[in-house]
Amino acid sequence: MEADADNAVVIEAGDIYYEPEAVAAATGPIRFTLENVGVVEHDLVVEEVGDVEVVHAEAGETASGTIELEPGTYTFYCSIEGHRTAGQGGRLEVG
Repeated sequence: MEADADNAVVIEAGDIYYEPEAVAAATGPIRFTLENVGVVEHDLVVEEVGDVEVVHAEAGETASGTIELEPGTYTFYCSIEGHRTAGQGGRLEVG
């Protein structure tokens, strides 16, 4: 999935997945919207920049957060206990 014209990406978080798992965005500020359709909280953390939390959403909520990234490949994941090890993660290509 490509970011829209405003460099915004929408990720659906369920129990225990992200959809889509692979996204692309332009260099600079990237706005993530996390639509939590699950019954537990989820967040989105970027590993390569110190495991910074970009956005957090309680069950049934939609929340947004922004992060500025240089070109490269990044790993994002849910840091809620057990979620990453269960496979809730993805890849972000910035360029």
